[in-house]
Amino acid sequence: MAGSALARIGSDSYKAQQKAAGCAQPRGSSVPAEAGVKMSLTMMYTCGLRISEALRLHCHDIDSKRMLVCVRNGKGAKDRYVPLPQRTLERLRIYWCQVRPKTWLFPTTDGLTPIHKGTIRRCLVAALAQTDIHKHVTCQTLRHSYATHLMEQGVELAPVWAKTIRAVQEIRFVDGL
Repeated sequence: MAGSALARIGSDSYKAQQKAAGCAQPRGSSVPAEAGVKMSLTMMYTCGLRISEALRLHCHDIDSKRMLVCVRNGKGAKDRYVPLPQRTLERLRIYWCQVRPKTWLFPTTDGLTPIHKGTIRRCLVAALAQTDIHKHVTCQTLRHSYATHLMEQGVELAPVWAKTIRAVQEIRFVDGL
């Protein structure tokens, strides 16, 4: 039932999208293990999720009609909704066609548990090693980049974020940074 939640994502032309995305593979076909890692990193960056929040997502947490992701039991044991960009939804559909997760959106190969945080971190480090990026980047950096891009677009951040940013700016001003 949870696996069919993503199958219903979007419009009536979902079968056409599946065919265009190459989703005609049989269910048991082998899909690169990196698919879940790549998609989870994409979700962390494009939705501003913490690593633990991204890995605990279930298929039914994606609300394509309202273009939202339900983050359950986040920091402070609170639930919240975050916007789901259209391009991320399109990539999620392709990912779902390849992997067909049943419960967890990003499952291990046995499908019983979500991918481990350490796996995501190691894959991020390995991916960075193949690029010309020499800065220290973590999964939290992806979340910070999301917030920075929102600010650059003029989106009002929550009052707590605004207070935190002002405090950091004041510290930098005092320290002469």
